[in-house]
Amino acid sequence: MPLSEKTLLSLQNGSDIRGVALEGDKPVNLNIENTAAISASFVRYLEKKLNKKSLKIGVGHDSRLTAREITTAFLQGVASEGGVGFDCHLASTPAMFCSTVFPETS
Repeated sequence: MPLSEKTLLSLQNGSDIRGVALEGDKPVNLNIENTAAISASFVRYLEKKLNKKSLKIGVGHDSRLTAREITTAFLQGVASEGGVGFDCHLASTPAMFCSTVFPETS
């Protein structure tokens, strides 16, 4: 089921995606389905922007309890569009940036 514009906009925070992935005080809005749909859209956007197919995309995560399932959903979305996803596991933002400078991962 396609994401509604309202749902997508609720997840936007500047240039980031922010949401609730673990049940608590607020309802979950960054679930597996939304994450996979967002990452699939990300692949389509990059393919168009870069005029390139079969993109290699790395994803890392922090230590949140939902990190593994969100990462898995992200990688499923990448694969659904023909991209190759790399799971960098627990990684800092600077480490993820460094993954863009090596020929094997760019």
